[in-house]
Amino acid sequence: MNTKVLTKVMQPKGIFLSSDLSIDEKKTLYGLMQMYGAGQALAYDRFFKEGYDEWELEGIDAIIQTFCKENDIPYQIDKPLFDMIDGRLGLKEPLYQKMEAMGMCRNTVRKRFSQNDFKPWERLGIKKILYEYERLFDEKEESTQT
Repeated sequence: MNTKVLTKVMQPKGIFLSSDLSIDEKKTLYGLMQMYGAGQALAYDRFFKEGYDEWELEGIDAIIQTFCKENDIPYQIDKPLFDMIDGRLGLKEPLYQKMEAMGMCRNTVRKRFSQNDFKPWERLGIKKILYEYERLFDEKEESTQT
């Protein structure tokens, strides 16, 4: 697995060229994405056509943890962030601004952070999934060589 190729999609809106991955590499990537709740069509479109926004690359759980730490809020993984900051004046606007800068529109922030409505791949983040992908593919290659 070529690590340099993976770094292309670890940038906002970065994409692979079709020739960047072999058929086996693509199958492995699609299978991993499916494990995290993203179908092959979505994975193809995002990896080869559209790319990912920064928040998708970083992962919602990491973003929420950082936001909570920066604002001295006890982090609770299963609790919607808007519930955690309820009653704390002035915290929603910085969250809106941070998420808008990372590619998520204000209405989406309001809806998804109030309902904790994120897919597993969004929670974990594409970068972490790609690191796992690289490890899985390297292990697969090593097992076929021995």
